[in-house]
Formats: sequence, structure tokens, C-alpha cells
Amino acid sequence: MISAAVQNAFADGPPQQARALVVGSSIMEKWARMAADLAPTLVLNHGVSGSQTPEWLPGAATQHWESKVMNQKPKALVYYCGSNDINARRPAEEILGNTIKFIRAFRAIHPDVPVLYLSVIRAPQKRIDGLVAEVDRVNELVREWCAAQRRVMFLDVNPALVDATCNAFQADSFEADQLHLSEAGYRRMAELVRPALIGLGL
Repeated sequence: MISAAVQNAFADGPPQQARALVVGSSIMEKWARMAADLAPTLVLNHGVSGSQTPEWLPGAATQHWESKVMNQKPKALVYYCGSNDINARRPAEEILGNTIKFIRAFRAIHPDVPVLYLSVIRAPQKRIDGLVAEVDRVNELVREWCAAQRRVMFLDVNPALVDATCNAFQADSFEADQLHLSEAGYRRMAELVRPALIGLGL
């Protein structure tokens, strides 16, 4: 249970009335043109670069939950996290478990708000580092779990970005690190995310 003192410490005025609250790691935080790319849906981007799934749980020392999630009143939640966990060699089952805990904690506050989970991107970096199988395992586990939940949607964004061997469809989709998306890559991913949000009534 979060104390009133903690709630007040992170309450910078009334909750922002975005239609979709976006949280997760750097793939979200670095999406500089998110508002334009996902229009007409109004979005609030609360991504945190470098974050891993346990850091978004209630009570975590990072307090991402308290500062980025708890005080908001969204009409939908968009969640992207797990890529950094995979780079850190965190097991797929643990990533799934943390994802479930996060979504259930959110649903405890917002029981009727839809959740859109964005798949971990099969970025060329994952192929270079030999981590593609773990990416696929995480996505498979989360997809199966989402399918059994009410109003929790799994969206695979990879078809807009990479081929079956984790090579970019278009070279300008990724930054030089072969992990983070370029502006062009975000526009391509938005072609999948935007209609998914509209389909949720946003």
C-alpha cells in the first residue's frame, strides 16, 4: 500500500487527462514525435530510458510506478518494457511474471481501462548479440497471457520494422546502435500502433 506521503510527493498537480498513458523503457521515452505520430489519440509519454520490468512495479526503489503511473487517469495504457531485461539476461519467465504483476497492479486501480502491450522489438542488436530466441520467447509468453485476459491486447510491432532474420526492412529504421528506432522507424511502428489505439475507441 502506497502511503499518502509518497502519493503527495509525486503529485505535481492534478492528473494529466491524456487519453493514452504510455510507459516503459527508452523505445518509448525517445519517441520524440509520439504526439504527432499517434494523433488523433492524445498521449502522455512517461517512458524511462534504461528501465527494466521490475523497476515499474509498485514499491520498487525507482518509484516509476508512484511517479509515472499511479497519479494518472488514462483511458488506455500502452506498455513497452522487456528489451533491457533481455540484454541483462533476465529469464523470459521472470519478464512475463513482472509484466503480469505490473498490469494487475494497474488494473487494481483502473479495472476497466484497456491495456495495449507492444511486443519487444526484434532489433538487429538482438541478432548481433544472439538474443533473438529470448525475444521470441518473451513475446510468445506475453502473447499467450494477454489472449486469456479481458481487454489486454498484444500488438506485434515487428512486422513494420524487421524481417524474419531480424534485418531491418529499411536501413533507416534504426539508429547506429541497431537497437533504438530512428524517426522513420517510429513512423513505421506508428502505422500499427495508431489504428490499434483507434480500435480501442481512443
